[in-house]
Amino acid sequence: MSDLRTPLTAWHEAHGAKMAPFAGWLMPIQYEGIIVEHQHTRQHAGLFDICHMGEFLIAGPGADEALSKAVSHNLQTLAPGKCRYGFLLNEKGGVLDDGIIYRFGPDSFMAVVNAACAANDFAVLRSRLPESVKMTDISADTGKIDLQGPESLDVLEKLLGQNFHDLGYFGFRETTWQGSPLLVSRTGYTGELGYELYIASSETEAFWNALLADERVKPVGLGARDTLRLEAGLPLYGHDLDENHSPAEAGMGRMMTSTADYVGREGAQKIASVLVPLRIDGRRAARHGDVVAAADGTEVGHVTSGSFAPSLGYVIAFAWVDAAHAGAENFVVRAARTELPATRVEAPFYTQGYCAQKACLIRSSLCAGHHPQLAGVIFITIEPNFFRSLHMATNPADILYSTSHEWARIEGDEAVIGITSFAQESLGDITYVELPPVGDQLSEDKEFGSVESVKAASDLISPVAGEVVAVNEALENTPELCNSDPFGEGWIVRVKLTHKPGGLMDAAAYEAHCATEKH
Repeated sequence: MSDLRTPLTAWHEAHGAKMAPFAGWLMPIQYEGIIVEHQHTRQHAGLFDICHMGEFLIAGPGADEALSKAVSHNLQTLAPGKCRYGFLLNEKGGVLDDGIIYRFGPDSFMAVVNAACAANDFAVLRSRLPESVKMTDISADTGKIDLQGPESLDVLEKLLGQNFHDLGYFGFRETTWQGSPLLVSRTGYTGELGYELYIASSETEAFWNALLADERVKPVGLGARDTLRLEAGLPLYGHDLDENHSPAEAGMGRMMTSTADYVGREGAQKIASVLVPLRIDGRRAARHGDVVAAADGTEVGHVTSGSFAPSLGYVIAFAWVDAAHAGAENFVVRAARTELPATRVEAPFYTQGYCAQKACLIRSSLCAGHHPQLAGVIFITIEPNFFRSLHMATNPADILYSTSHEWARIEGDEAVIGITSFAQESLGDITYVELPPVGDQLSEDKEFGSVESVKAASDLISPVAGEVVAVNEALENTPELCNSDPFGEGWIVRVKLTHKPGGLMDAAAYEAHCATEKH
């Protein structure tokens, strides 16, 4: 079964985006690079294709009361023109999905849900609502574009010729663009000022292009979407939220203010473990599933999300930790081949964004307050060689190549080793390179280190056998050299050969190998 396409997929492909399957859809991961797009959103305005999200209209006599019993959102205090974040829970209080409910009128609503959960969400809601309440899935007919960043308000007002300064946080307004209905929602997932924009799918590309006509706006992929939301301290469904954990465990018990007898209400406040925000100094990231241990070595939990934080210069993570140990200050994350000291901190990690400064961004269970996490936050784990539509740089003819995408330049009885352009493009923005010590013995086709990017990690496989006589120490502080100059200043190690390497490819054979992998 082929991946679904949004109204903007052809645009992404035509403009060189790296595309990858996500939740059954073919989505853009990055354009210029995750870090560049992340920083542009923090400083200016980023534009995101979120058309894969699910949207349901819910209306009819008794919809208010019935929906209040189906979801955790407090609809009693939700006025028309306002929207609210909350949960669809199972009977035990575990989270089936998180999402936004918009109120249009007394018995008229729209639910916006995560793409991966949309089909199940619709079925569960339909089963919980009476036949008098009509549910309509408008996802296929609805385009959703998110405009985020400190300059987003000025961009929006300039394009629409309207004043949105008075549109409050979690407020929305129905208007038009070139005669087409447009819903403008002041919501976001980055910690910055931002808007989620709903328009007919047939008008989505034209509206997208109109927004990009402003030089302050650049397209942003799902890679930066994830680093932005994590810096903002927003947990996301499928990793930090799931059916086995309650909203209270994720730090959102205080926002569960609905007095309705909704499904899962009793279990929603149970706490057996706690979602703990962690800081890890350095560039080596904790990854989803890494074990978290207490200072004495006792295993107490696991990492749910982790990444190098471009705005902060160090690694941040969320982890489920047993409630009895969640109050500790120090932990150890058992990453691949090493242990990373971690310190419990408060979320949001990044506090300079517009919403944090305006007290709109709410903290986790370690801080009091309301949590403004939004629907549609997306997490992706990108494995090496995952992208299949990459621009290939020229591979130097004086270098030999391995099937695992390392290169070796033979210089007499020594060889210089690095990763190829194909490898660095697949990984994305590289943030850490694990270098072996001088004197280590490398074996052909065996691991000798690792390389990590903002959202991926890969083992380094030696294409030759020999003793490490030098390492590229510049990579300790500037690992991005592997991206900018993979065959030059981004070299990794120099090895004194024990014998002539075999089984490697010349440039032409390697390019043919890459072409096969791309398809």
